[in-house]
Amino acid sequence: MSNRFLFSKIQNKLFPQFDLLLQRGQTALSDRKTEGKTKPLAKGGKGRIALSVAGIISLATPAQALNFNITYAPGTTQQQIEGVELAAGIWSSYLKDDITVNFHFEITNQQLGTNILGGATPALSHNINYLDFKTNALAEAVASGQNLFLPGNSSNTFSQLLQDGSITHNNSQVMLTNANAKALGLNFNSNTTLDGYIQLSSSVNWDYNYNSQTLGNTQFDFVSAVLHEIGHSLGFISSLDTANISDNSQNQPTALDLLRYSSESAAVGAIDFSVGNNPYFSIDGGQTPFGYDLNGDNIIDSTEQAYLAQGENTSLGGDGFQAGHWRRSYNNILGVMDPVLSPGKVRQISQLDLALLDYIGWNVDLSQEVDLEQLRFMATTKANNALIVDRSSDVEQMLKDSDIYHVRWTRGTGWWQTGDLEQTTTNNTVSVPEPQTIPAVVILAGIIGIKTFFKRR
Repeated sequence: MSNRFLFSKIQNKLFPQFDLLLQRGQTALSDRKTEGKTKPLAKGGKGRIALSVAGIISLATPAQALNFNITYAPGTTQQQIEGVELAAGIWSSYLKDDITVNFHFEITNQQLGTNILGGATPALSHNINYLDFKTNALAEAVASGQNLFLPGNSSNTFSQLLQDGSITHNNSQVMLTNANAKALGLNFNSNTTLDGYIQLSSSVNWDYNYNSQTLGNTQFDFVSAVLHEIGHSLGFISSLDTANISDNSQNQPTALDLLRYSSESAAVGAIDFSVGNNPYFSIDGGQTPFGYDLNGDNIIDSTEQAYLAQGENTSLGGDGFQAGHWRRSYNNILGVMDPVLSPGKVRQISQLDLALLDYIGWNVDLSQEVDLEQLRFMATTKANNALIVDRSSDVEQMLKDSDIYHVRWTRGTGWWQTGDLEQTTTNNTVSVPEPQTIPAVVILAGIIGIKTFFKRR
């Protein structure tokens, strides 16, 4: 198996919705400028490479790319550091924002929850003015020749369909991960402030090679797990997973939530901010789900569409998976942000993963060719110079600054990706040892992570 492979090219007719939406984006920006309040982008006014780009970008390291500054807790091995740096390098190959995000990584033996393999806790920026978010997101889309319809038309507020079927209007604040806010020029923290904290369990049977040919059928791929957790930290999260669902009128939606619709919510001109229904990712105000042909790399009208997980609470109509993921598919995995990670499987970042990040404000190059051999070499070099340090106090400060997490010295639960243990033994189950419980800072309603799911045959 070659270490060099291409993550699909995007063709010129990728988004038929663009022509219909261009005028909306330009009108919104014109209205904003008329008010005299247009905020300059903190990224030098650059625009994103359009999704319609076809062809291959040079493998040379780009002058402008997302920089990951990752520190490691004591006890992290060289092999684990190389795996984390490889995952970060793969993301950097696609994300061209000229910013630095700061993460801290830890291999932990603490009890994260029943059958939990690991998790990521992003730093959060909340009370962000919706008009500021909308202005910067639309500015990037228009600069790259793309079209994006954000709720609220030309107004400065948006409407939400809530769990009880009611609709709230005049909502004007949103919540973003710090990394997502940085990409949009809406967060100006120093380059030393933590933007996220990633934990993986030391008790899991990890494989570190990121190679499906050598991965055992009872092993979990370490790099795939880290790719997923970084994706959450970059902004693939939903506020539906953060608080009491019965009082979502008090929640602030994330960038992903602002593109979350159902037929019920679209009918009333609102985003779907509820568990259940049939939510999907949409860039045209909920008129259609974002469609993607996994085989041909083209937008289509039906079949494979970008449906989102319905939420963990099955009593409210959820599918058992947290809302900050793609809908679970047993036939076609939509991307690395699928809620289930199976043993013996290697996951890659898909064009659909990248398309969503593109629309929530990242500068994405979807035509990039990824050279794993080169990235492995770079990861080893960075690992040799990695900073290993106890940052417990920094993590705790990050949680306090986020002002949404409940922190205590015990185990926690939160947003989870599920590990599907499909292998069988003589008693028809395969288990992964649970991590041991030790005192540590844990977030009760904020870790986005990986959870094992035991399936019987």
